[in-house]
Amino acid sequence: MTKSHKILIGIIALLIIGGVIYSVHLVDRRKDMTKNELSDVGINIPPGWYEHRLTGTHIILTKQEDLPDIGATEGYAYGEQINISVLPAGIPSKEWVSQNFMDLEDVLVKEAAWSIVDNGDTIIDPGDITFLRVEHETPAEPQLTYYVFENGRVYVFSLYPLEPQNAERLDALESVMRSYTSIGADERIRINGAVTALADGWSAYRNEELGIAFEYPSIVNGENIFVSEFGPSERNGVATDGGVSFYPDSRFGFISISVARAPFTTVEDWFDWREEQVGYSIYKDGETIIDGQRTLITHTPQEAGAPLHPEENRWRTTVFFKNGTLYKIFTRAVPYEDVQKIWETFQVL
Repeated sequence: MTKSHKILIGIIALLIIGGVIYSVHLVDRRKDMTKNELSDVGINIPPGWYEHRLTGTHIILTKQEDLPDIGATEGYAYGEQINISVLPAGIPSKEWVSQNFMDLEDVLVKEAAWSIVDNGDTIIDPGDITFLRVEHETPAEPQLTYYVFENGRVYVFSLYPLEPQNAERLDALESVMRSYTSIGADERIRINGAVTALADGWSAYRNEELGIAFEYPSIVNGENIFVSEFGPSERNGVATDGGVSFYPDSRFGFISISVARAPFTTVEDWFDWREEQVGYSIYKDGETIIDGQRTLITHTPQEAGAPLHPEENRWRTTVFFKNGTLYKIFTRAVPYEDVQKIWETFQVL
């Protein structure tokens, strides 16, 4: 099949998907199964936007106070818009996506990333909200769509057109998402880094703002990965600029990479500081080279009461300094060969 044929088929599929989303009976944000209507956005309408209820199951926000009559043409004719819909899920999020029309490797998908709003325990469990962020082509212009999975439902939020991706437009979309889900005001939705799917179950992550790029396994111990970024924080004199975490569905797998500023500039000083802060033993595993820099490898055989892990799956913290900045790569229950590949591909931009 030629690329042009794939694109044509993909456009037809998106038209069908649009029809399904526009016509399906939805439930309101209060999760009342006896109702088929969405509640109004009401006071949560972002400034400069106007709410229009096209049907009892579909709400659209536009920059127009009065919605024009577009006849039988596609909804893209309304111009700049935010669409809101809700569908029943009933099955795990990734299974729902695979069964409901979404091929993340389709030529029309520009970028796709699974993400999570974690309840604070750095494991996937029922207290978390998972969502899929997709930048994709449409028959008109590219669009950004979020599929948010919570309480047996999938909430679909789309921003059209995709560009410009400025803070004002993304803030408007995210405020609507918070209105219909339990994502808190301080919980992060946005992913600033670019995620690109690679071959053999790997992906590439690149974040110009943090100045880091590397490859990571899309699957750890047979489980798919969720991506979640975190913002600045401070702990005992070390100021973290931000970073990114990768959560597989299994209980112990976890990858977290951060960029920080510290009052010290050597890995030996970091080790002394870390050992003092954690209050339990950590061990040096040796050294390696990451992006041309001398790097310290440490491990913790047991942490916070967690079961012991075998050598190939132990908890590792790898740190190095470059241009006065501290880079930390933490992996929990990730196969050693995968950890090594993260090290080998890591670059400071």
